[in-house]
Amino acid sequence: SAAPSSPAATTEPKREEKVTGNVVESGTLSWDIRESFLKYLTSFAHGSVNVDGLEKTAAGGLKYTQASGVYNPETKTGQINFAGTAEFTGHNGQLKSTIKNMRLVVVNGKGTLVADVDALTRDGKSVSKTGLAIAEVDLSGASVKDGVFSAQNAAVALTDEGSEVLFAGQYRGSDNAMAPLSFSVKLSEQTAENTVEVPRVSENKSSDNKGSENGSSDNSSSNSTGNSGSGGSVGTSGSVSNGGSSSNGSVSNNPAQPVCVPVTRTREVQEQGASDGTIKSANLGWGVRDSFRNYVRGGIANGSWELNGTSYSSDAFNWSNGTGTFKGGKGSISFSGSVRFTGHHGILDTTIANPRLEINGNTGTLYATMNSNDSSGKATNYGEVALLKVDLSGLQSSADAVSVNGAATTLTAEGAKAFAGFYEAGKDMAPLSFSAAINGAKTTTKTVSETVYEGEGCDPVTGKPLASTGASGVEGTLVAGFIAVAAGAGTVVYTRRRKKA
Repeated sequence: SAAPSSPAATTEPKREEKVTGNVVESGTLSWDIRESFLKYLTSFAHGSVNVDGLEKTAAGGLKYTQASGVYNPETKTGQINFAGTAEFTGHNGQLKSTIKNMRLVVVNGKGTLVADVDALTRDGKSVSKTGLAIAEVDLSGASVKDGVFSAQNAAVALTDEGSEVLFAGQYRGSDNAMAPLSFSVKLSEQTAENTVEVPRVSENKSSDNKGSENGSSDNSSSNSTGNSGSGGSVGTSGSVSNGGSSSNGSVSNNPAQPVCVPVTRTREVQEQGASDGTIKSANLGWGVRDSFRNYVRGGIANGSWELNGTSYSSDAFNWSNGTGTFKGGKGSISFSGSVRFTGHHGILDTTIANPRLEINGNTGTLYATMNSNDSSGKATNYGEVALLKVDLSGLQSSADAVSVNGAATTLTAEGAKAFAGFYEAGKDMAPLSFSAAINGAKTTTKTVSETVYEGEGCDPVTGKPLASTGASGVEGTLVAGFIAVAAGAGTVVYTRRRKKA
């Protein structure tokens, strides 16, 4: 489906205040913007980053080397201005953004990157913004020591305004974490009064401002667990045949002796066998990566995805009706269906199909059949590749179910190649969840026989007369009944009364 339209970017009137602080003598600021953006710019977009009055970092980002302004360490308020112009171009001129007059504005310890921006919107119109609040900067780790105001790897979160104007609506909301920045500014002992812009920043929804561009998704899928059924009740009575021989009991014609009649009883019992581990049903959910999905459907790629035998919900692509086995902590579960990502008028074309999850204790590997284009649009069929390493330390299993929720995943070297080098091997991808129901253990039925002795004054186990102090006829019947019940529960209890010495 086409990318949703976004309203034109707006900037609220800026507010200014006078601040007296230490004059900035010199300073530097380095910011790599966002790894995935720079990689996209130089690959799919066939573009570049051009700078004037500043330098480029080793990663291709921005390194400002000329600074001015004032900063008050006591009030943690000031503005450091960085000279220079940076221009991002790509897609034969369809992508063009220029950042001028970058400044780090600090008000009561809260940092904001502000700049003057010229850019092309997603429909090709030019827009210019003066004093645009590009991103919020976490300065909780900043310090002033020996006259140097500095911070290392401060987290940066893109504002909605910065997303709309600079990146065609990409990298916003929960995906707004950009590359961290570092700066070092030398403050003189001289003080001066200067004007500080107080930026008005729209509230970033779902911003965690953690300075890591790795997206996260809930990708949760319902995990089914159950309890193994207990064996059914077994009756104690069955077909009864009467008979016996005098050698097995005390059958006597003597009225003084009790008549002990052997009775053979048969009954059916159920035995629980071991499960063969066959999967009855299974579901798997994986969102690839937040930033990738946003990029595909956003204003840059203007793309979409097609689902074939799969579904999409809760930031995850979902496969169902999985088959396979799981037994003894090891297993293999296969799914059918595919997701095809397209964009850039066909240059971007990647299909992930028929995933298979291999489980080996606390580790797993997700295999998938991959087809993708490189940055020039050349298609390659990679076949089945080991796409992801999956952390299964949170695996839950029982006699009839196995599942994991939100397992961490990393891209393999094969997977990175199949993604046309868009991400590097070892890159954190979206978490993975799956659940599977396992066939229960098979129950078998067998017939067992047992002999008891009936008769007044008989020991029901041995068939011998009970002592005069032993059980009466009624008691003997109760004992025999107890034995039958105990045997029905899978336990044979032998009770024998002894003569008193």
